[in-house]
Amino acid sequence: MKVSIEDEILIRNDLEDDPIGAAKFITRLKEAYRDHAQEVFGPEADISVSVRVQQDTTCESGQRVHIETEGLSEDNVRDAEAKRKLLEEALPAIAETAWQKFCEETCRPFCLT
Repeated sequence: MKVSIEDEILIRNDLEDDPIGAAKFITRLKEAYRDHAQEVFGPEADISVSVRVQQDTTCESGQRVHIETEGLSEDNVRDAEAKRKLLEEALPAIAETAWQKFCEETCRPFCLT
């Protein structure tokens, strides 16, 4: 089964002026999303993650999870859809945890608030 996760984020605090730090955070975020999706859907799932930096603060950001269910039985489609919903609901907390870990690891006390 193919699972794709899409996220659009605003770069927070002084990472606007730190493209290397921003890239490191985005990498950590992608890894966190991929790891959690693998836990939810299992090792056989084909997981892809896309994180885009949003420039316009007036636009809504958000996370979305898409699944390809072609060829699955009706029961498997229902199961996959339930897992998709669980994963999508968990993404904001996963993102916040990734942010906190990034702040701690890079000694950025300004972003721990």
